[in-house]
Amino acid sequence: MNERTVLTAIGEDRPGLVEEVSEFVFARGGSIENSRMANMQGQFAIVMVIGGTKQAIDRITTDLGALSLQAGIHARLTPAGKVDVEARFRSRSSETSSPPSAIRSTSIGTSSCSEATAVKQARERIGAGLRVDSRGSRGTGRSAMPPPGSI
Repeated sequence: MNERTVLTAIGEDRPGLVEEVSEFVFARGGSIENSRMANMQGQFAIVMVIGGTKQAIDRITTDLGALSLQAGIHARLTPAGKVDVEARFRSRSSETSSPPSAIRSTSIGTSSCSEATAVKQARERIGAGLRVDSRGSRGTGRSAMPPPGSI
């Protein structure tokens, strides 16, 4: 049975860092199921959902200190929880006067699909890093407004 854990790491950005962390996971039998990365003012942050057998996750856990030392990063593992997509919709419904069922149907851009299909579509869009808005459009989450002072 596959298990999942979330690896988070931060450190000074440098060429090859992502490859080094990825190879660390692969060499111990893990797989990267999802990841997000950011570079802010020369500090690099990465969050990865890692899947694998219990033995693979145990190897990654055991050797994590070595990765931190070799790569010059601060890394940690957190057991992955189940994603509660319904909770995301419930939290959105508290921000609007629309009933939760309306939020569910408009958030994915269709009111004619089943709730299971809606949840699947929302997961795919969220997993792809796309914004899910009330029009159902697939956006980047970036503002269309010009930067302050540019007008």
